[in-house]
Amino acid sequence: MGINPIRLYGPWDEGYALDVHTKTSKHTPEHAYSYPVYETEYTKLGKLLHHLKYRNDLSKLPDIMKLAEPFIKSWDAISNVNLVIPAPPSKLREYQAADEIAKAIADLIKVEYSDQVLYKDANSGEDESQSVFTTGKRQMTGTIHKKQVEKKEYNLLLVDDFYDSGSTLTECVRILREDANINRIYVFTVTKMRRE
Repeated sequence: MGINPIRLYGPWDEGYALDVHTKTSKHTPEHAYSYPVYETEYTKLGKLLHHLKYRNDLSKLPDIMKLAEPFIKSWDAISNVNLVIPAPPSKLREYQAADEIAKAIADLIKVEYSDQVLYKDANSGEDESQSVFTTGKRQMTGTIHKKQVEKKEYNLLLVDDFYDSGSTLTECVRILREDANINRIYVFTVTKMRRE
């Protein structure tokens, strides 16, 4: 398969990341402009996601989906899903990696897709990796909101591109659970932060 699926534990019913994002990352001497520089060796999926998200290379999406498809099709929980949604974006970009991945998954499993379920406060302006720490955990409470109450029952697949601490997905699930028409919530990310 070329991936190493990792179970993600949290307030959702079941979740997975397809692989870690990096194999190694070593700090190198300071750059001439005094910001830290790292020599990073990515996993195959990590490199594809890096190009998709940070280099605006949408041509990497089919490669990501080619690696993801066997896992998605073999994941038993997917048969329960009738709506795929992306985690709300933290920053404005030409396109949002999580949105593109969520759309591709919805197409693959032939279910509804919507990017009109959750949104993040415009003034939060933080990636999960840059959010404020509160007693050792990132503080996301109150930054993510639901646009409307659902009119029919859903089992959701909540998609994000990258899993760090899980604070963004945890807050998304907290908000989604307030809607009585949302039953089961599954989580999928392409990669997750490697822990030493």
